[in-house]
Amino acid sequence: MKMNSNTIKIIKAEPKDVLGIAEVKKVTWLATYPNKKAGITIEDLQKSNFFDIEKIKRRQKEIRENINRQFWVAKDDKKTVGFCGAMREKEKYEIGAIYVLPEYQGQGIGKMFIDKAFVWLGGNRDIIVKVVSYNKQAINFYKTVGFKLAKGVKKSEWHKLACGKLLPEIEMLRKGVKCKLATINDTKILLKLNSLLDLEEKNKKEKISEAVKKKLIWVAECDKKIVGYVLVRLFDKMHEQLPNSVFLSDLCVLDNYRGQGIGRMLVQKTLDKKYPKQYHYFSLTHDPKEKDLTNFYKTFGFKVKGKTKAGNVKLVKNIIV
Repeated sequence: MKMNSNTIKIIKAEPKDVLGIAEVKKVTWLATYPNKKAGITIEDLQKSNFFDIEKIKRRQKEIRENINRQFWVAKDDKKTVGFCGAMREKEKYEIGAIYVLPEYQGQGIGKMFIDKAFVWLGGNRDIIVKVVSYNKQAINFYKTVGFKLAKGVKKSEWHKLACGKLLPEIEMLRKGVKCKLATINDTKILLKLNSLLDLEEKNKKEKISEAVKKKLIWVAECDKKIVGYVLVRLFDKMHEQLPNSVFLSDLCVLDNYRGQGIGRMLVQKTLDKKYPKQYHYFSLTHDPKEKDLTNFYKTFGFKVKGKTKAGNVKLVKNIIV
């Protein structure tokens, strides 16, 4: 049965959602975890009390009070069709679970959850997730969003069943993203990323090389791979439309890494840099159809300041000395 993912909303869980969360867990466990090779039967799973009163109360308390844990639910109208949990502690940032009802799988809900979790956890920290070792669908999903196998199969108390059996699990790791100034050695990959922006520009190599030399281009790096960059240009007093401004020229993040706060980290790097006193404000322009982009920059304090001669939206933000 094909569901319409456009009707699905991802929201923060409330204590009243706990019974719906338990129902999703029950249905997905019974559909996913029976495995002859692992010795796990559907009868083993059915013995689990998914609606244990003490567990329900404990989960409700976590949602109300624990600021280091966050839960989201996927809603189709009033029906809970999936949930995700994440935790951040001093030594460990972790995605605890993502479960989606079988009939709603394959609709992008898992990706919607993972994007929420990445933003909440922060892109600069290593993140782990524990997955039942024979749940190939989940393992492949996590690989698409940057996780790699970190530890081999082990039996986990976290996946302990009421019958006493333990589900085998593996641990996967997604390395944190680091933002740093680009070097001349990054030029080749930066040119490839620049081509994704579909900009009709001449002298791209010269522009990037000059920005590297002037320390005006930053890269986001994950597991030794550049996954995004931001480049600014300095417009002097003779610039026709944006004089004496620091112009945010390029911002690019690879598709598989979008929605994870990386663009936000890169933009913040440009705003934190100290610039010569002759530059009074930050500026940028973009297609007026990209309203989400306008809203994104507004969260940094940018304000719409009319349009350029070409009809693009113009946004500015004062530099506070």
